[in-house]
Amino acid sequence: MWWAGLMTGTKLNLLVVMTFVAILVCGSLYSSVGVSANESTVFYVAELGSQDPAVNEGSLATGYDNGAVIAEKAQQDQRSQFCENIGQIDEQDVMFYGRIPGGWIGFGLDKVILLKENTDGRVILSFEGSFGVAPRGVGLVQHRLNYFLGDRGTYTDIRGFTSVIYNEVWPGISVAYRATEKGAKYEFQVSPDGDPSNIKIRCDGHDSYKLESTSLSLLKDKAAFVDEGLKAFQDEKTIEAKFVARGPQTFGVEVGDFDHSQMLVIDPLLYSTYIGGSDMEGYAESGPQFSVAVDSSGCAYVTGFTESSDFPFVNGYANSSGDWDCVVFKLSASGDYLHYSTYVGGSNSDVGRSIAVDALGNAYVTGHTNSMNFPLVNAYDSTLDNADCFVFKLDADGASLNYSTFVGDSGSDYGESIEVDSSGNAYVTGWTTSSNFPLVNAYDNTYNGDFDCFVFKLSISGDSLDYSTYVGGSGKEGEDASLAIDSLGNAYITCATNSADFPFVNAYDSTLDGNYDCVVFKLNSTGNGLLYSTLVGGSGSTPDVEDKSFAIAIDSTGSAYVTGNTYSSDFPTVNAYDSSLSYMDCFVFKLNAAGNDLLYSTFVGGDSMEFAFSIAVDDLGSAYVTGVTSSSDFPTVEAYNDTRSGPERECFVFKVNSTGNDLLYSTFIGGTGKDTGNSISVDSSRHAYVVGVTTSSDFPTVNSYDDSYNGGGLYGGDVFVFKISEEEVGPQIALDREPELPGPEDTVTVTATVTDPNGVAEVILSYSNNSESTWTNITMNSSGINEWTAIIPVHEDELQIYYKVYAKDNLGNWALSSTVSYIVGSATTPPTTTTPTTTTGPTPGPTGPGPDGLPMTLAMVGGGIGLAALGAAVIMLRRRRGWSEPRERGWRDPMERRVVSETVVAAPEDVPEVEEPELELPEDSEEGVQVLRGCAVVGGRFEYKVKVVNNTDYVITNIMISIIAFPEDCMELSGNRMKTIGRIEPRAFRSPQFAFIPTKDCVEGQIIASVSYVDHQNKLETVEVEPYVIRSVCDLLKPLKSTLGEFEQLLLEMTSTSEVQTVGWNSQVLFSKVKALLPLKNFHVIESTDEVDDGMFRGTIRGLAEGKYTGKKVAVRVAVSGAVDGKDAKVLVEGLGDDEAMLPTTIEELAAGIRTWICMNCGAALDPEEVRQLQNKVPIQCRYCKYTMTVGF
Repeated sequence: MWWAGLMTGTKLNLLVVMTFVAILVCGSLYSSVGVSANESTVFYVAELGSQDPAVNEGSLATGYDNGAVIAEKAQQDQRSQFCENIGQIDEQDVMFYGRIPGGWIGFGLDKVILLKENTDGRVILSFEGSFGVAPRGVGLVQHRLNYFLGDRGTYTDIRGFTSVIYNEVWPGISVAYRATEKGAKYEFQVSPDGDPSNIKIRCDGHDSYKLESTSLSLLKDKAAFVDEGLKAFQDEKTIEAKFVARGPQTFGVEVGDFDHSQMLVIDPLLYSTYIGGSDMEGYAESGPQFSVAVDSSGCAYVTGFTESSDFPFVNGYANSSGDWDCVVFKLSASGDYLHYSTYVGGSNSDVGRSIAVDALGNAYVTGHTNSMNFPLVNAYDSTLDNADCFVFKLDADGASLNYSTFVGDSGSDYGESIEVDSSGNAYVTGWTTSSNFPLVNAYDNTYNGDFDCFVFKLSISGDSLDYSTYVGGSGKEGEDASLAIDSLGNAYITCATNSADFPFVNAYDSTLDGNYDCVVFKLNSTGNGLLYSTLVGGSGSTPDVEDKSFAIAIDSTGSAYVTGNTYSSDFPTVNAYDSSLSYMDCFVFKLNAAGNDLLYSTFVGGDSMEFAFSIAVDDLGSAYVTGVTSSSDFPTVEAYNDTRSGPERECFVFKVNSTGNDLLYSTFIGGTGKDTGNSISVDSSRHAYVVGVTTSSDFPTVNSYDDSYNGGGLYGGDVFVFKISEEEVGPQIALDREPELPGPEDTVTVTATVTDPNGVAEVILSYSNNSESTWTNITMNSSGINEWTAIIPVHEDELQIYYKVYAKDNLGNWALSSTVSYIVGSATTPPTTTTPTTTTGPTPGPTGPGPDGLPMTLAMVGGGIGLAALGAAVIMLRRRRGWSEPRERGWRDPMERRVVSETVVAAPEDVPEVEEPELELPEDSEEGVQVLRGCAVVGGRFEYKVKVVNNTDYVITNIMISIIAFPEDCMELSGNRMKTIGRIEPRAFRSPQFAFIPTKDCVEGQIIASVSYVDHQNKLETVEVEPYVIRSVCDLLKPLKSTLGEFEQLLLEMTSTSEVQTVGWNSQVLFSKVKALLPLKNFHVIESTDEVDDGMFRGTIRGLAEGKYTGKKVAVRVAVSGAVDGKDAKVLVEGLGDDEAMLPTTIEELAAGIRTWICMNCGAALDPEEVRQLQNKVPIQCRYCKYTMTVGF
């Protein structure tokens, strides 16, 4: 039996990573008995005729007939990993393998092997047309496996991986697998140069075969392997996709129309799900009510409260609810199932406010209750006095309470925040009105009046207090208090206070500036002393809201990170991303370890209200914040969604860099209802987990446990949980050299320290001795752990030497270091060139690291956030960064960013002759790889094309084309300066295109391109490209002097060419997208107006549209209207006249509900007769670009 004896009855779940412009995820693989209909996104094994839906979980066999012994922890880990085969299984063609429920999956050269439990028969899926593509393990897991197999031998230190990837199975297409809790899920990763029609998979070993449009069934040994739920997406839009036969026993995927040229955008919303019942889970318009913590496996633990008697209950401690019950659930790392979900409460109101988790998976929860019959176990205090704080510890299975206790006395006592130390002691803060609150070893034994903050430390067993103390003044403090602890047991607390007599120690600010200020204090490990205590705030005087902190986190140095919201325009800002208050903004600040200085402090917000409710910090000192905004202009950076999805308040998530002066990403996430982010947590891989409350029935869901809104009563909503990631893929490079200041007789040893979690495959030193016009490449040698060295030979005195390093990891991701230089014999070192946008040295060519010669495979991604469905088949978009240094994000001021984004440059009236790229491969082309280039002016921008010609007899791969324009301050690149091509076949060519938008008048400029590739000997090669000269830019692109009057006159001369069309979008959302996209599509906006009246939105855009091929300019009016809270926008396009080449294309991209037949090559509108011919499958030729079409979309 295949792999017999290694394990029994264990479920291995597989899921995949998405990395390219277009990604097809074709279901997931797992075996079960009688899978129900709602498991429609998985590839599974089903027993024919069985009615039992249970998956064979089983337990680890410790006495199996071959003597296999595996630790239970390792067994549990294998559910989410693939093991390398070093001989422990007999099938030597299997390089990686893993368990799936009811079966196995194996990975070999050009194939995937499936096996049902307890059988010997294989079903083999072969990648037809690929040649020797080997699987590669990705994401090394922490634990190793050991097998003791009796007379078969002992195999130890076996590595496991979270993913397996086949790179470049077909040109521009890779296949990836990863573990999930539901089964083996996989993707086809289709790059911009990949053609999905090349996907061909042959099935062998099955008894029978059935292929339908969205499902595949392979019958074997009275069981069926089923792949169903094929889906495809691009830029959040569903793309038509279906399985198709590609030959005998061979299938592929056919995809509808999608944008092959669209810029890469990263999409890492790893999962997003609803969780709730038919009644209320939290208020939709209130402060933080749910809390999230994450364990080392990536499982999310959530607490809050529910009124729903049908809240999903799974393997829990209790399943009966009273009024409001505290709820606790543990969500899988993949977000698609609940490990457990339970109520904890009595017959009255019980609210969970905060949760923490220890290394063993035990959950610690605090909140408040007024239930006399709240469940108590090993309690410190078993008497309910009024509304008391509770603390309980729930075991790792969620099935029993290790302890549960009240803490409080005669007044109201609310637990607001909890943390747990490595020993299992729980630390709790909150507020109290009890003058007799229990105190032990207290810093302050006296109740100070009104609301006091309390802090206590509960013993490991939960039956005693190690310390308990008041901290406060004569006013209010402690509401929405937040707590963090360091490794020494010191507690850091923040909240808001209006007490001028709050105790201050070593303070940054000890003066109450407004009605309420934020306060931060640090309590020592014994609870009897303040190490520091300080205010942070401004002079705002709006009652109850002006400077209020909601959350605190700390880093390894003891610096405290605090977030909240403020109305104070003089709130202190230091090293800020945004130093100007817009209205009521979020603040984020970092307080030094001594508590007496701000390392940074910044506003983040738009022109309406923001509330920041939670903060987390990663190992690099980046801060992650979530909350809610009602600002449509909230700053977004590399966003999953850069516009509000509806008119209501919406959840935001942003990440602040370690110095506080930049947003690494910022995004809206929500639907058309109210969406509030409550709590955020970050794991060791820098994935962020967010929980909140939503009333949106269209909240985005991905790989979800529940993708349907369950209702929320009159005022409430459902819980949402999502996991989000900013992927940074590729090696990180640091450089050193010896000697630092070489003389004319010295060789120079360059040392590169290269780190990458996927391992380093290759490192190349590239140096130049002639102002970077030519480069010499040297393969560097490994000289130690993460260190690589190479030698630059002797050079003559006073010569400046430039060098840089390329590094490739085991996935084929390339990264490039800074460009560094030295002058031979000089006593000083020239400055280092750092980011791609920084250039120094001879004009007009760049001397920086620019992308000249950087090879990158299409596995390289980075920066930004968005959806990535980890289940069904998906096409998504990703943006590649690929630099080892942080990218230049440019705009700092949110208002400036908004103004720039709306700038329109009109088209030139007189266009001089320009060079055009070659359209055909020259008959007399030289042998080798050649690069041709040309430029045209279209719609007020330069379209620059680079043609890479492979005039050799071998395939070239990892082609990287990069460009830069000089002067940089007058030519803005519209998109990425780097584009990649996975491979170019012999005697073939590819022609990527770039676009530049002039930002101001210039006299003369240049566009400089560089191309690199990897040849058949796996060597990095570069091709020099002659600069393209642009002269008299100011004359070439002089803006039109179009006035509103001229526009109206043109409009009067036109007749309406379109009828009102209804689109399934919210009118305001659609209008914002139309307004943002039109200027990019040869549409020059002259006037834009919008208004809301009596619940109806109306927006109008007036401008000039330029035909792409005819060059005519016509007056156009676009009107969008609809109910403010509806999803039935009405769109009217008027005045197109005879030239319909541009606008229908634009509207088609904006809303799938508007169906316009257009040329698939140039976007020109087709007339009714052409459409009729296409519908009858008669080929037609576009009258503009002469492109031949045989099908429409």
